[in-house]
Amino acid sequence: MPNFSLTGLLRWHWRIGLVVVVGILLWGISAISHPLMTRLQPKPAVFSPPSISVDLKHALPLQDVLIKHDFAKLTAVSFAVIDGKNYYRVQPFDNVVARYFSVLDGGELAEGDQRYAETLARHYTKRGNISAAKFLTEFDDDYHPVNRLLPVWRIDFDGDAERAPVRAYVDTEQSRLATLVDDTRHSLTSLFRFAHNWSFLQGYPRVQLWLMSTMLVALFGLGCVGIYLFFRLRKNSVQRLRGNTMRKLHRWLGLSVGLTILTFSASGFFHLLMSYQREQNELKVERHVFELNQLGRDGWLPLQQTPLARLALVEGGAWLAKPAMKDDKAGPVAQVAHLSGNHHETVKPAAPPHDANILISALNGQPLSGGVFALARDQAVAYARLTQDKAAQEVIGTEWVTRFEGEYGFLFKRLPVVKVSFSGPGNPRYYIEPTTGILSARVDDLDALEGRLFALLHKWTFFDTNKNLRDVLQVLFVLGIVTVSVMGLSLYLKRRKP
Repeated sequence: MPNFSLTGLLRWHWRIGLVVVVGILLWGISAISHPLMTRLQPKPAVFSPPSISVDLKHALPLQDVLIKHDFAKLTAVSFAVIDGKNYYRVQPFDNVVARYFSVLDGGELAEGDQRYAETLARHYTKRGNISAAKFLTEFDDDYHPVNRLLPVWRIDFDGDAERAPVRAYVDTEQSRLATLVDDTRHSLTSLFRFAHNWSFLQGYPRVQLWLMSTMLVALFGLGCVGIYLFFRLRKNSVQRLRGNTMRKLHRWLGLSVGLTILTFSASGFFHLLMSYQREQNELKVERHVFELNQLGRDGWLPLQQTPLARLALVEGGAWLAKPAMKDDKAGPVAQVAHLSGNHHETVKPAAPPHDANILISALNGQPLSGGVFALARDQAVAYARLTQDKAAQEVIGTEWVTRFEGEYGFLFKRLPVVKVSFSGPGNPRYYIEPTTGILSARVDDLDALEGRLFALLHKWTFFDTNKNLRDVLQVLFVLGIVTVSVMGLSLYLKRRKP
């Protein structure tokens, strides 16, 4: 049985400190590296995706192109512009290299997906010397799961006198930059994942969860006991600590960082449990497969009426198109701008209002009732596995989300998306990317609460108006936690000497 007398508490305070000191050092070092990582990461030269305007008036209809090249099924369609020429980008199956066909005559472009990936990478980086290109369908040590987007192309650029070599990861289907990585960022990210996320245990997720949870609970207990002992022993502290400078510093520094120890450990513990639960319950996303007989000439005719910036074949056998506009900069602008360290609220939204889109039957060209919102609603209902009758009762709203903010943060990567809100237990919200049909995020009230607490207590987002001040203060407090822990260990070892 633990001894909860004053002497017993002191003894347990020392013991808890011995348990958590390794965790404090790992988390402290990695926390200090995080501001460096965000500031030293390579920045894109351009924030907007390339502007596309494709006039299909004299184009070979896509269904003719597919018949010409013996397609029976496909999963995705989009536009690409390579060397000033327009192409259909056709994805035969999920996670395979797309094929590219001329809009004018249907001729195939050899290695089209790699060439478009290189075009996009040059656009976002303004670099020229490519040394390698690789198609990725899985995450690896350089392109981590936090980036979420797959498949992507990795395009390697050589360095020059002014810039280090860099790897650009691009999603050719949506013409977006997933991330930029150089050797500095790779090293800092590896350090952060090793020391903060304990990636050395990622092959043993339950062990990782148990050890990290134990360490965080112990750290919270250490903070509580330390704060209690400070006030419990304050009456005779002057006389008791006279001539012992290190113990005085340990006492006052411990009080200064005590509240931070509690908020960091509590929010980290909550975040750890919720992250593990989300990983265990993650919904498997499978792309819809379209049959060639879902495409008709009547469905193609409305697409020839105006130049288009985007084209996608979406669930239900429908064309989702966006007319080209002068100086069009629509796309995942917020995502790319975030890579440069800009706050998401300072950049323009990622897409125009929903009424700029065209949603028509790919078979007969008739407009589909409800537009994009109805499409996203049906997609969300399918992910929620609800019947249409049940969905009619529980779907309470749909809205466009065109920037990262609130419960839909940069963590989720995809923009623009449609938020579909349900009235079921926990008020779940499904964030759907209409052009791909992919579920970007599922958030309920508990998820949102955890996200807010983590943002406030762990990331200190209440200081976002002055991010430099926030980072400086966080580094100082983390250094204080590390210092008080090392001092405590030193004092303990001195006491143990014979």
